[in-house]
Amino acid sequence: NLCSGPAIEGTNEDLYIDVFSLRNYVHVDEVAVLYEEKYGTSLTTVVTTEFEGRDMGNALVSILQYSRDKAKYFASRFHESIAGAGTADRDLMRLTISRCETDLGNIKTAYQNIYSVSLIVVMCRMILLDPTAQHYLH
Repeated sequence: NLCSGPAIEGTNEDLYIDVFSLRNYVHVDEVAVLYEEKYGTSLTTVVTTEFEGRDMGNALVSILQYSRDKAKYFASRFHESIAGAGTADRDLMRLTISRCETDLGNIKTAYQNIYSVSLIVVMCRMILLDPTAQHYLH
């Protein structure tokens, strides 16, 4: 079980999948809190290690991050869509449209707290400085 700790050989991966997919977000968050209290390591670290290099691991980590702090999760998704060379336009549009009427204010606050810069400022810089992003102005 999950309570066997991170150092146990032969982890039952189906158990992780069951807990993360069949339980509600509040339950997953509480499991993560209790796990870290008991073992001194985050459940995110354990899942990343157990499912290293596999899409299932990425999916489980996303569920865990969302369960822990929804605004922080989406702030990091915004950052990933804007940061680096080029912009992930579809991701940025999907995120903006899907969150604008629900919790974009909370996401902007989380973004500011994590990255020490306003999400609005970052998006404006992207539009003004990236020649491939000029279509956002029209």
